[in-house]
Amino acid sequence: MIVTRHMVIPDYSAHDGPIVLEVTRETDFGGVDPREDDTLGHMVCWNRGYNFGSEPHDRNIHSEDELAVILAGILAEELNLDSDQKANVENFNSPYELMRAIKKHTRTVVLPIYLLDHGGLWLSTGRGYFDMIDPGSWDHGQAGIIYATSNDMKRNFKVQEITDEIMKEAENVLESEIERYSMFLQGDVWYYELKNRDTDELIDSCGGIYADRFSDLKRQIKSLIPEEFAHLADTLDENNTIDY
Repeated sequence: MIVTRHMVIPDYSAHDGPIVLEVTRETDFGGVDPREDDTLGHMVCWNRGYNFGSEPHDRNIHSEDELAVILAGILAEELNLDSDQKANVENFNSPYELMRAIKKHTRTVVLPIYLLDHGGLWLSTGRGYFDMIDPGSWDHGQAGIIYATSNDMKRNFKVQEITDEIMKEAENVLESEIERYSMFLQGDVWYYELKNRDTDELIDSCGGIYADRFSDLKRQIKSLIPEEFAHLADTLDENNTIDY
């Protein structure tokens, strides 16, 4: 988005006669952090350079002791441990042992969070792409975890029993949450307005569109705007940002 003294120029635009479709990065207007929404997963991050997520739902920590407290709390919740048992688990086990116990003895879903910090911030639950573009791991590594307990899943999916299918569905949701948050960090959240420039009538508008590929952005907008104007989404041009 370009801001001048008199107007805001959209990132992309297309028109058909007086009907104009304008697309702007929502983060230019202070877009809403998706971690402030009703999320399934809880992020725990330990990168010293950044604070991620939205507390108290998410946590940023600075030591293995803090991580041990959180993981012991998960075990205590899942296994119905009393306060003395929780303290023993917390004091005599490393975070790595606690993580193994969670994966072996509970129905909690835990995924790693990897961070690529190179001319921007990207988050992912898989490191394959980061390894490919940064094989020396100079700019990427694990920066945290995202998890959902059995109680989280029961509330979210409105079920009484956590089956393998529910756990897989929860895993997909957690992956999607990190993908959306990564796009938010990159500014890849979009807002469009469809209007008649002759009458200043606002025909349609929508925000909160997450897309880090231009083709995906066009596809989503086309599915959202009134059908009679869908052709305008097709004429959006990634290399032609102003079309008047």
